[in-house]
Amino acid sequence: MSELLSPFEWFFVILLALVPLAGLGFHLWVMLMGHGKRQHDEADAP
Repeated sequence: MSELLSPFEWFFVILLALVPLAGLGFHLWVMLMGHGKRQHDEADAP
């Protein structure tokens, strides 16, 4: 398989695979961390 692509082309293949995975990881991190909002107590709610 390595004879099909040059090392320069493999760089872009790996880059195009990592960018969506990094985006997925970032979005999961943002969702699980709660968008950086402070935790509000029920007593503080108007």
